Amino acid sequence: MIHRAGSNPGFFVDSYSAERLGAIRHAANQQDSLATADAAHTLKGAASVLSATAVQQAAAQIEATARTGDLTEISDLVANLSRELHRCLESLPTIRQRLHNQQEAVSRN
Repeated sequence: MIHRAGSNPGFFVDSYSAERLGAIRHAANQQDSLATADAAHTLKGAASVLSATAVQQAAAQIEATARTGDLTEISDLVANLSRELHRCLESLPTIRQRLHNQQEAVSRN
């Protein structure tokens, strides 16, 4: 994730992912399976770009379930996605420190 995140890996988790998670929750609450699947698909792609594998997999599970049209179990899947996003957020200080260390090492050479 470090190499793909660029100089601001927090943007994904802090802003974009919260927006997408909100869209997934809203669509699921409205029982809109297509919108739920689309929002999950978008988040899955962003997570993939950043190598946030657990987030990607959780979003993929929501997308696949929503595409069946049966949202009865979706709240558990959304809760899992939320947990994975939280774990990703908790790892940001470590990622930022590694990026900083890498940038310092490059600038010294």
